[in-house]
Amino acid sequence: MKTIKIFVASSKELNDERKELAALANSLNTALMKLGINVIMVEWENLDSSKGKEAKQEEYNKELCTCDMCIVLYANKFGEFTKVEFDTACKELKAQRTLKKLYVYFKDVPDVTPDLQKFKDGYREKYGHYYSTFGNSDMLIADFLRQFIIYESEYLRNYKLVEIKESAVFLNGQKLVDLDHLPFVGNNERYNDLRDRISELQQDLADYSPDHKRYKEKKEKLEKLKKELSEHEEGLWETALFIAKISKTTSVDLLHRSIELFNNGDNRGAMALLKDEDIDKGINHSLHLIEIGNEGKAGLQAELDKYRFKIRALENEKEQD
Repeated sequence: MKTIKIFVASSKELNDERKELAALANSLNTALMKLGINVIMVEWENLDSSKGKEAKQEEYNKELCTCDMCIVLYANKFGEFTKVEFDTACKELKAQRTLKKLYVYFKDVPDVTPDLQKFKDGYREKYGHYYSTFGNSDMLIADFLRQFIIYESEYLRNYKLVEIKESAVFLNGQKLVDLDHLPFVGNNERYNDLRDRISELQQDLADYSPDHKRYKEKKEKLEKLKKELSEHEEGLWETALFIAKISKTTSVDLLHRSIELFNNGDNRGAMALLKDEDIDKGINHSLHLIEIGNEGKAGLQAELDKYRFKIRALENEKEQD
């Protein structure tokens, strides 16, 4: 049995999000036990708190060091103990002992304290990787679920962990996330157009009896639109899954601006930023660098990631026959 331990660090103001993550871990555990994978969410609420918080913090830190993944959540303030746990996770991640992944999330809230804003603004430069933001619990759950799938991709290669249907993400047969609550879907122009057309057809169809000569025609059109919507939802999710794979390893600003546009629902804007001629120039430059040394390899990978992302974005916008 393979065990994956996930530590969650945050202040009490994010208790609801902590509960949502714990529920996700339970669902993952149920779904993956058949593959021999045991998922455990470690929360300070469930650790022994018989001593004072400061005395117990050392025990929490020791527990964190036994985990494979660590999630750190921030909202309005920079909690003292959350800071300690974040620093501990950074040290463990650098040491590459047990902890292999650190995920940092900032909730979109007003009135952020100056010290937390300073930490957020300097995060990328100081720590060398990107954080994620979320406006609601569905965004948090969906993002971490994608990160988990990428992390366990070797074990999940031939196993479909989630199902995208009925405008939602299902795990283990239960609805986990409403796609409407995810900006890359809910704000997507084509997604909303398909939903509106389906709604209009359903209302129109209600005015016809099944034996009416136009009923069959409208019914077939409705089913075609539903299939198109389902394929589009699947495509948007797969693109977001691809982004989860590359966004933690690529530091190219242009690609990240494109990803940001996609995440906000502007699929076409994301494509427009990635001009083919610019990518070609980047590839040729990187190939030249490879010829004289190894400096161009990372650049070449970044340019290829741009092409892969653009292809996925194009697939999301393709016209249906």
